[in-house]
Amino acid sequence: MEFEDLSVGLVVQTDWDARPFRILAFDRAEFLYDCWWPHVGGWGLQNLRGKAYYYRTSTQFLLTRAKILRVDPLTDAERLVHRPDLPLRVLRFAELEWGDAVASSLDEFSSWLSASAPAVSISKDDLALDIPVVALAPFGPKGGLKKPISVAASNVANFSSLELLWQAASIQGPIASKLRHGVGIYRLGYATGHPLFYLWGCHDRAGIV
Repeated sequence: MEFEDLSVGLVVQTDWDARPFRILAFDRAEFLYDCWWPHVGGWGLQNLRGKAYYYRTSTQFLLTRAKILRVDPLTDAERLVHRPDLPLRVLRFAELEWGDAVASSLDEFSSWLSASAPAVSISKDDLALDIPVVALAPFGPKGGLKKPISVAASNVANFSSLELLWQAASIQGPIASKLRHGVGIYRLGYATGHPLFYLWGCHDRAGIV
């Protein structure tokens, strides 16, 4: 397959699993997918109301070891939850650490960022996620994921890069951790009907990007 052959809803058969995979979101680095569950006769992520994590692997791995079966387009309900149009990773900076700044307001955080990390150029006008509510999962002191927290954009429409980074830092910063590896926000799955991202360092936990 070629990258141009990929699309959301594409069902493929890989050479490492007998079950079909259905692509839910992708870019040139990785793809997120659902898996057919023979014992229930359906896709594994049929329940959109709870919390679920996507399967994932590198896009290059898929292209070299899978063949196309068909396309099962996402329903309107699935698109609202999976939001394949959103980026799979945002705000990755080696210059920052989550625990360095816990600001009580967006303006305070902006001032701290300008003074402490002038090389990190983001603003209230940079669009990070075009969605009004998102779930963020922080990591614990030893690196394990903690319960997701839903946050709402102040403009009730979307998150600027500055606001999303501040919201994430406000959640992750107070959690004591010895892990220091930069910052980054990565797509994980969905929770309570909203896209779910996990907080981590400047490289993802899967070692893909």
